Amino acid sequence: KPMLAEGLQKLKKGTENKMNAYSVNVDGITQHGGGFYMYTTTASKISQVRVKMHQMFTDVSRYMEDNNISQSGDPFVLYNQWDKQNNSAIYSVGIFTPSLVITPAESSVLNGIMPVQKVVKTTLKGDYKYLQRAWDEAYKYIADNNLQPSEDQSVFEVYKVSAEETENPAQWVTEIYIPLVQAEEEVLN
Repeated sequence: KPMLAEGLQKLKKGTENKMNAYSVNVDGITQHGGGFYMYTTTASKISQVRVKMHQMFTDVSRYMEDNNISQSGDPFVLYNQWDKQNNSAIYSVGIFTPSLVITPAESSVLNGIMPVQKVVKTTLKGDYKYLQRAWDEAYKYIADNNLQPSEDQSVFEVYKVSAEETENPAQWVTEIYIPLVQAEEEVLN
């Protein structure tokens, strides 16, 4: 029995190690294509963001399904405001669509358009508990390369592979996008 217990403990530890594996890669400067998206917005305490996002994704997805609106990209969260001092966040949860959708006035799910924009892209492969490390790496890259984040555009996360696709957090893929200030000649071209 002791050998069996020891073997099971090693197996458990090995499985936990594999599930806790993660990597952060700052992919660098790229252009995000933007596009139309269906979304809903809320405000909450920072500690409630992850919990509320799940229901918001469900609401947007259900609305799109009920209204035969096709999806043309992965789900994302757009951080409109992140206020650590007051422990509050305003954020939108969305799913890209191929075109403009006019929603009824009473709808809590709306349609928006994200502009094409120059961004720093960072990819986290692993559990969401490592997101802060990925954000820190992205902002370190921005500082190290003398780049300037845009104050006019919101940062966002795109969930390429999520808990909906696989239960193993080591296989989750989240892309972080931080819009950059564009030089005037870049905007005109």
